[in-house]
Amino acid sequence: MRNKIIDIAKNEIGYKEYSSNHTKYGKWFGVQDEWCAMFISWLANQVGILNTLIPKQAYVPTMAQWFKSKELFRTRGLFPQKGDIIFFDYNSNGIPDHVGIVEKCECDIISVIEGNKSKQVKRCTYDVNNSEIYGFGIVQYPEGEKKKTNVEKLNSVVSVQSYLNAKYGFSLILDNIFGIKTKTSLVKALQIEFNNTYSSNLVVDGIFGVKTKGACQNVRFGATGAIVYLIQAMLICKGYDLVLDGLFRK
Repeated sequence: MRNKIIDIAKNEIGYKEYSSNHTKYGKWFGVQDEWCAMFISWLANQVGILNTLIPKQAYVPTMAQWFKSKELFRTRGLFPQKGDIIFFDYNSNGIPDHVGIVEKCECDIISVIEGNKSKQVKRCTYDVNNSEIYGFGIVQYPEGEKKKTNVEKLNSVVSVQSYLNAKYGFSLILDNIFGIKTKTSLVKALQIEFNNTYSSNLVVDGIFGVKTKGACQNVRFGATGAIVYLIQAMLICKGYDLVLDGLFRK
């Protein structure tokens, strides 16, 4: 269903309001007004999850509060998943004033499809740490509720968190969310392995700075071990469909 809602959103890119704040989304909603939240509600209605996983709402702060009330809201710094709802606070006053839907998140860049962006539906990109990001509504799409196969368990963020806890003694919450703590723990683990394998003498601080980047080595096809595990772990957290098995293979 994540793919379905994003496919529908992509098909809407380029749609423009036909007069001041007048759109087909407002006509569907029953109110012709600021329409970024109405666009999100319209998308939810298209895939049959309106008022169950995403609320019917025209007011952005109330939409954000809906996710908060269900403990499905996360602050800026999260690496969101496709189909999550992203909220913006352009005025930096602690109140969200714009909303969009996450198309994808790769290499710290979030691609977002937004309604009422320059009076149209538009795709925009943001750094994951952009100060205008208020936070994210986590949408629990039905496929996330299904019992996972062994392969699916091995290519999820929670599998990475479990591995880091077991191997390096971290205490990450197994929430399947690639947030700051999980990212920092991944970098710390990489620094530990660089020190153990290559005597890199890195400070284990979880910051991927110049020295850590400089310590990176090429990994060849067929390689195995902890560093391969960590490369796979980072790619899985960025959304790549890999199995966490520590083996570099096709």
